[in-house]
Amino acid sequence: MPKTHASTPFVLFFALTVACSGSDPDATVGNGGTAGSAGASGSGAGGSGGSANGGSANGGSAAIAGAGAGGSAGNTGGAGGAGGGSSGSAGSSGGGSGGSSGADSGQPSTRLSPKPKGGANLPPNGYFEYLPRGYSSVTPTPLLVFWHGVGENGNGTTDLHKVLVNGPPNLISTNRWDAARPFIVLSPQHTSTQADGGGCPTSAEVDAFISWSLAHYDVDPKRVYLSGLSCGAIGSFAYLAEHRASVVAAAVLLSGDPGIPTNAGSAWQRAGCALGELALWSFHGDKDPTVPFAPDHDTMTNLIACPAPPRRPAVFTDIVNGLHDIWGPIYDLSGGHGDIYQWLLDNKKP
Repeated sequence: MPKTHASTPFVLFFALTVACSGSDPDATVGNGGTAGSAGASGSGAGGSGGSANGGSANGGSAAIAGAGAGGSAGNTGGAGGAGGGSSGSAGSSGGGSGGSSGADSGQPSTRLSPKPKGGANLPPNGYFEYLPRGYSSVTPTPLLVFWHGVGENGNGTTDLHKVLVNGPPNLISTNRWDAARPFIVLSPQHTSTQADGGGCPTSAEVDAFISWSLAHYDVDPKRVYLSGLSCGAIGSFAYLAEHRASVVAAAVLLSGDPGIPTNAGSAWQRAGCALGELALWSFHGDKDPTVPFAPDHDTMTNLIACPAPPRRPAVFTDIVNGLHDIWGPIYDLSGGHGDIYQWLLDNKKP
């Protein structure tokens, strides 16, 4: 996929420039735009999100972007290409890189496979696997790991279908995913335990799944990406606070809370400006009744104030009047907040 970088700075209603020593000149705070209806609290299913235009994310910028007018809309995820050869083997029942997807040019859903927990190769979680067209062991491929919300927790086997409710796996299963995107997409299911502190994946769990994935798929080590919503974003923030950019090049997190403390403190207390060793884009509705807005906003404001470089691109998008369930229009790109998938690809490791 060709890379494009936005060069036009944000144009936002009621924009307030964040004037911090060493911060990017186009770092801004904005508001405006409307949010859609919220889904069931914490369920991850929810109603449709907002349709407001949003601030575009400059690949090299650090910004707190409101959902105001003037943002770049990006490309809406489309269906897969026409025609079709048969896809190759996707690997054993337990996952792994398996065979090449060959010259398959059919719908994205034809390259989506369930991988139940406890199958051959013993994945640490049950998950859904999507292999892009032309995937093979010859060319290293970008990896996107997606973590769902608490409503999609399950046992990794008979509950695995819940993972398809939101985000990239939903778009892929309904053929609304752009088949030209080059990602391997792996969507693990979290099984809630007493140790997970409220139904969200832990840093150790996120780390174990990413490490297993790198050992079983032919992944470009400079293009490992992370995304999650609600509980998935909370677990991802915990992972990034501990591991930073040791593996992940960039992350897009929605309705998460980096302020939930572990024994070592919140994400900002643990990592500080080192959290910016990877590119990070966070979205949050400022009327979220489920996961508080302030810790996300404050963490990203602190991060944006860090000197850049060495801090990499950091963006916070405030969904004005948004509740908890903001993710539909962000993942399918219909909300006008920018193309999160191209932004990830633009931010590979040096």
